[in-house]
Amino acid sequence: MGLLGKRFTYKFNKISRVAFSRIAILKKQHKARCSYAKSDVVQFLNLGHHHHALLRVEQWIEEQNMLDVFVMIENCCNFLRERAQVLENNKECPCELKEVISSLIYASSRCGEFPELQKIRDIFTSKFGKEFADHAIELHKNNSVNSKLIQKLSRSPPTMEIRMKALQKIAAEIGVTLHFQQDEPILINENKPNDDQRLDELETRKYSNTDDIKHKENSQDGPENIKYERKSTALDVDPIVSSNSKPEDKVISKSNHLDLEELEMRVREITKQFAREESKSSQNPRDNIQASENTELECNAAAENEDLSEERNHPSYQARRQN
Repeated sequence: MGLLGKRFTYKFNKISRVAFSRIAILKKQHKARCSYAKSDVVQFLNLGHHHHALLRVEQWIEEQNMLDVFVMIENCCNFLRERAQVLENNKECPCELKEVISSLIYASSRCGEFPELQKIRDIFTSKFGKEFADHAIELHKNNSVNSKLIQKLSRSPPTMEIRMKALQKIAAEIGVTLHFQQDEPILINENKPNDDQRLDELETRKYSNTDDIKHKENSQDGPENIKYERKSTALDVDPIVSSNSKPEDKVISKSNHLDLEELEMRVREITKQFAREESKSSQNPRDNIQASENTELECNAAAENEDLSEERNHPSYQARRQN
């Protein structure tokens, strides 16, 4: 029994020393991520993008929680190293050490980047049994896991209250006042309509519009809307007339509209008549040629008569006639 106890103590002390070096490496990594996330939050706050800062602060909270978890794991390992003799002499887990051991076993199931913690869980499982380990991992009723550790390792995102407190803390450090209230981001994130809700709203609007149109059509058939129909017809005749014009202007515009229609009808009749005459002339081309020749002969005869009259009036012509 003493040999088994010494073997257990040796294994635990050896793996715990390796775990401390692993914790130092993981702390550096998560501190760098935490500082990057915080610098992003500070930049968003300085630029006035407070809603983006509220989203980015979630990453800062997660990294800060992991740093706190590593500190708790380190403290638990140091506490168990000091009480190694108590673990050697007991087959069952002592009550004063149950919370520490259960917390380490639970943390091993949530920290995949910590292989040394998995080995520590295997040591305690072989020492106190698989049922004891499952009771801590699955968080059965009356488990002894530290509640703060459970909260830090929770896989659910931080609540709006936690995010707002963290954002207010960072804003107070840099002297920036937040412009939105505490309830405003909740409305923005939770009450944002999805695609199904938008489709439902569009359908309801469509049906409501069709019902309104039907209601208007039914109401226009009543005797109370006769005057309204007369006014609307006067406006529909001439779309150029504005709604602010007087009734007399509407009548004048209507008459002008009728005069234009009459002129268009007359122009159409004249064009039809002209087309008929052209068709008749095209049917007798010989008559047209003869008529054109006759007009040319008449023009030539008239020109000759004018020349003869001019010669007769000339004084030389009169002198020759006297001789």
